[in-house]
Amino acid sequence: MPVGDLPGWKQVFTDDFTSNASIGAFDSVYGARWGSYDDGWKDTAAKAEGAASRYYPSRVLSAQNGLLNKRLHTEDGVTMVAAIGPNIGAQLYGRYAVRFRADEVQGFKTAWLLWPS
Repeated sequence: MPVGDLPGWKQVFTDDFTSNASIGAFDSVYGARWGSYDDGWKDTAAKAEGAASRYYPSRVLSAQNGLLNKRLHTEDGVTMVAAIGPNIGAQLYGRYAVRFRADEVQGFKTAWLLWPS
């Protein structure tokens, strides 16, 4: 992972997920660095379509071998997803670089958002 400032830019956050965190333990390991929607909050599908779809970071997020994992799945008819963001405070503008790979999972999608404070 590139670490350090670039000309004209100050690096304010990096994470290589070097500490393993099993499902259910992500918040206890990474909660100081990452924020997420609480378990049970309706996601976009639930709000727009009334689907049984909710944010459940405690049942979705883990980290292992330098990777953040999101196990998107359905339990008892409830689709479980997670949305996380770095705890960096208000960010008016910036340059963002993210390395990620997403396996295709039917019925799920990935979206990157810069959300206002």
